[in-house]
Amino acid sequence: PAGITQRALDMLDHALEDEKVAGVLLHVDTPGGSVTDADALHARIKKLREKGKRVVVEMGDVCASGGYYLAVAADRVWALPTTITGSIGVIIPALNAHAFLERHGVTDESIMSGPNKAILSPTRPVSPEQRALLQGVVDSLYERFVTLVAEGRGLSVDQVRPLADGRLLTAEQARAAGLIDGVGYREATLDTLSQLAEGGPFDVVRYEREPSLVDLLRARLASPMPQAASLEALLGTPRAMYLYAPLGHLVAPSGPAL
Repeated sequence: PAGITQRALDMLDHALEDEKVAGVLLHVDTPGGSVTDADALHARIKKLREKGKRVVVEMGDVCASGGYYLAVAADRVWALPTTITGSIGVIIPALNAHAFLERHGVTDESIMSGPNKAILSPTRPVSPEQRALLQGVVDSLYERFVTLVAEGRGLSVDQVRPLADGRLLTAEQARAAGLIDGVGYREATLDTLSQLAEGGPFDVVRYEREPSLVDLLRARLASPMPQAASLEALLGTPRAMYLYAPLGHLVAPSGPAL
């Protein structure tokens, strides 16, 4: 994990080691992103709980796909009245320009060790066998997602699966389906955490990380054109993602989105 995901992991680690921390309120506002990033955050939240620290997730504007994946590891999940959540599923974003390039006399002459080494290359067609291989990857990661939701929410897999077709849900729909615990604002979320942690009253401390020189340099050198970053993601290494992307493949992030 890198970027914002690593910073979140560092903060959770700090809370894990700080004996004064009885509970964590985790604000999550993301459409998802890398499968590995979501899984790393899910595992870290579970580790906090195993050490006796209570965790309550507060959903922001959007807490979908990978955002929801990590949320189900918490003791309780709350959403704002206007939160959009759900989008339980997996996607490997890809575009294929093979036919277009062929019409213009451009061919891919890459030398490979096997027929699947350049699978999902935008310059080559995808064979039925390759599509089946990739679908197998997606299906395996999808089953893990569904299983973790069922475990985290105290539901059966059969209860989760009808909701796990990528659909979006409002906060009230998610609560009615058992995917979250409550709908409200920060005061209600903090009250829930305080009741779970017991032994209060507690002080609320906000973790903030000072930007390093490397962070400032990265921000300075970052592409001013988000379209270019999206194109880089599409034409780069294919990756499985727990991601809700309302404009489809054209808004696939160039890096971790959690």
